[in-house]
Amino acid sequence: MSQSHHKTRRKRGFTLIEVMIASSILAFGLLAVAGLMSQLTITTSQSRAAGIETILASEKLEELNQYPTANAQLNAGGSLSVDTTGYSDSVQVSAGMDPTSAGDVVEITLQSGGTYSTITHSPNGAVTSVGPITGTPPVYPDMLVFDRRWLIVTNPVVNGVTINNVRQITVWVQLTNTRNPVAPFQTSLVRPW
Repeated sequence: MSQSHHKTRRKRGFTLIEVMIASSILAFGLLAVAGLMSQLTITTSQSRAAGIETILASEKLEELNQYPTANAQLNAGGSLSVDTTGYSDSVQVSAGMDPTSAGDVVEITLQSGGTYSTITHSPNGAVTSVGPITGTPPVYPDMLVFDRRWLIVTNPVVNGVTINNVRQITVWVQLTNTRNPVAPFQTSLVRPW
């Protein structure tokens, strides 16, 4: 009799309590996955911004390093804490979400006097530079705005020792228009002058 009782009980299915417990466990699991997806989106955006900061700093450092030693672009000056004319710019980068840009990355550098220049990096590796252009730069829906500053020091002091006949060039970049802050990026090089 006990075997038939167990067989009958197995055929009845789930009770309402078992269904409610299973539903609760499933709901908590789905909530955890939703929270994870949200955090993943934020982390991905921050990683993208940090990568662009690195590229913009390296690009400016390389540009400054290409000038001959007597070029006025390498005069000592600038600041890493405030924008200084001739030693800072604002760079706007779009990842090409605008349908007209076909996957291009557009770098817009604002200059003094109400002008700007654009550098477009295409997926095929082509780079196009245009400018200076007078007027207001185009606005893309996914535009990220970066503040870029550089400091040039001649005969820098390192650990209390003056290094003669060199320039230290430091570039600092920070994303300025985001709800999820990203740490600024800074890099330096030392070159003879």
